[in-house]
Amino acid sequence: EWVDVGKEGIVYTFTIATMDIDGSKLEKPVIYALIKFDGVDGGLIHKIGETDKVSIGMKVKAVLKPPKERKASINDIKYFKPAE
Repeated sequence: EWVDVGKEGIVYTFTIATMDIDGSKLEKPVIYALIKFDGVDGGLIHKIGETDKVSIGMKVKAVLKPPKERKASINDIKYFKPAE
């Protein structure tokens, strides 16, 4: 069953990657988080952007690609950023 979870969620857990998939050092660390949404089990693993600080329980909001670039996939989300 499809459930609209909206664009906002909570950081359940996170990690900071300093190396690429091939073991090369990244120019800038990348934050990945498990985002949980109200009313559903599970969550979504995605990047955190527009900040270098993250914490468990932090409220975040999805930043989407422009409508013309979307393809109805998880990649339509560029990243999540801290919610105001």
